[in-house]
Amino acid sequence: MILQSLYERDKALGEKLPDGFVWKEIPLIIVIDLAGNFVSMEGLDREPKDKGKPYMIPTPVTRTSGVSPNLFWDHYGYVLGLAKKDTDKERAKSRRQMDAFVEQVRQFAEKFPSNSVFQAVKAFYDKEEYLRITQDEDQVAAITKKPGANMTFCVSSPGDSDRLVTSEQDLKDYQSAHYYAGQTDGEEAVCLITGHKGPISRLHPGIKLSGMPLSLVNFQVNCGYDSYGKSQAYNAPVSPQAAEGYASALNDLLGKGKDTNYFLAGITYVFWTSHADEDKLAGDFKSATFSPPLAPKEDNGKKRKPTKGKGKTPLQIDRAKCKKVLSTLRAIRGDKNALPQRESEERFYLLALEPGRGRISVKLFVEGTIREIFAHTLQHLEDLKIYGREVKRMDDDPAIPSLYALVGALMPAALKADKWPKRPIEALVRSITTGAPYPADLYASCLQRIKAERNVSELRAAYIKGYINRDYRYKHHTEENIITMSLDKKQTNKGYLAGRLFAVLESLQQIANSKATITDSYFGNAMTSPAAVFPYLIRLSIHHQKKAKRDNPALYTICAKQLDEIMALLGGDESPYPTHFTLEEQGFFSLGYYHQKQYHYSSKEEREAIDNNSSSED
Repeated sequence: MILQSLYERDKALGEKLPDGFVWKEIPLIIVIDLAGNFVSMEGLDREPKDKGKPYMIPTPVTRTSGVSPNLFWDHYGYVLGLAKKDTDKERAKSRRQMDAFVEQVRQFAEKFPSNSVFQAVKAFYDKEEYLRITQDEDQVAAITKKPGANMTFCVSSPGDSDRLVTSEQDLKDYQSAHYYAGQTDGEEAVCLITGHKGPISRLHPGIKLSGMPLSLVNFQVNCGYDSYGKSQAYNAPVSPQAAEGYASALNDLLGKGKDTNYFLAGITYVFWTSHADEDKLAGDFKSATFSPPLAPKEDNGKKRKPTKGKGKTPLQIDRAKCKKVLSTLRAIRGDKNALPQRESEERFYLLALEPGRGRISVKLFVEGTIREIFAHTLQHLEDLKIYGREVKRMDDDPAIPSLYALVGALMPAALKADKWPKRPIEALVRSITTGAPYPADLYASCLQRIKAERNVSELRAAYIKGYINRDYRYKHHTEENIITMSLDKKQTNKGYLAGRLFAVLESLQQIANSKATITDSYFGNAMTSPAAVFPYLIRLSIHHQKKAKRDNPALYTICAKQLDEIMALLGGDESPYPTHFTLEEQGFFSLGYYHQKQYHYSSKEEREAIDNNSSSED
């Protein structure tokens, strides 16, 4: 199904390229005349990062070691013999590369004696016209400042249009006739992708996932995976044309800077659709799931530089663009008043890939309709919606956190992003796109980090809320939530009430202007072993209440009222404080603490809105 969907995408991209050709940026063009004389070098004034205009060129060869020139195009080592570094080893290497390139040019000139363009390129080398470039220090400096820059030839003739050598019909015909010849051994079978019988690829095209081509379909020889005496890719018969098609589509999706891929913790996530408006939909999905759009400029008009870390300006999310993304998701889900309605029954695909030793591992594959995937993605954002800095009202749009920020808030602080475990992140992406419960590994990691840092951040509280609600809905087969986005004064869970109580006791201590807070010394124990901590904290609060009542009677009155409410809910025949809290109750504790703190710091109008919402809950 993976290969089939990629192949179908390649077919739907539009006009099919000739067999053995791809689109690729070429920054440098050597212009020569029909006699092979050097005329000029185009593209020298480009910036080093400017990859140039895309041209249709013969498919790049797969290089592992040794010397393998491309047909009539390559980097300056092959075309001009210029070394990347001024060392004997590099100069000898570039000389071998150029010799191989020139030999291939001469062979083509012999095969096509009537092709004036091929003959012109051959004459360029026979007459050593290339020395007019390599002996010009200014031109060499301009060329070599573009690391690995590719180049090809254009033949100019008076009274005729310029002819790019890679666009010659003779070259296209040759590629079409010979390109697949080296990929098969004559064995025929029914292609798993097209369903047609014909020659089968022994080796599949490379996928550019980690800087070098790797195989997506690969069978190691004599390792127990061979069937019926078949070897290598013959175990999964795919025709050369189909193999080229799916590889071309996947390489296009993996293009740098495209909205169809996202990299995190060693895994590359690729996503595409069967919809004609794929780029827009892929961009909306990426914004809602992986990386929300950033505000492009500062208030002073200068471009914003993304920065992270302490003491630096945080990344600013473009809220206007996020609203547009959410509007698209709602329209596709079919929400009322979400206009315009979108056709969304086309297919959506997500693939998670990890590079290995010579091959690619498929870590995750999700398929569904665009409506299904976008609805699950929107549900994920709604499950994360929690009262706080980003959301102040019930009708506010849910904040869109980046996947990096969300996972970073849950992982141990000392663990760098490239060391994050991959499986929990893959499981989280699966949950987002399928509506499954959030991974328990990240939930446990979140609780550990809260206990270690004594800090329930907005993202951590949001994840805990989403985890508990999704788990509750999954177990009880209901659409209801057990946790609200803001303070729930009717919630009777012991963990939630203990968290609220701890927050009120902390506030009383802060009003009393104590130097140290109970959070510094008792937060972790209160979260796990409440019976051993809370009786002492209640006794300790008597002193804080007296001082708070004397120094700030208004705030004391608010806290005292909240304290009475919580103690009334904790009362009863049972002991108000269990000996231990389960992991679920620890999550409730964290949310109770977070909600109560947010309530305490809210304005009078915001508290009234929370009270009204809490009293209206069924």
